[in-house]
Amino acid sequence: TRSKMAQVAAKNLLDVLAGKEPDPRFLVNPEVKNTRPL
Repeated sequence: TRSKMAQVAAKNLLDVLAGKEPDPRFLVNPEVKNTRPL
């Protein structure tokens, strides 16, 4: 669901800010990539 994707995006963003590697499944999801281009 959108809500779940938003939770995953927020968690991965926090992980990146903390200097950790983001979840690779998150990075390869094209729909999420369109939402938050890097």
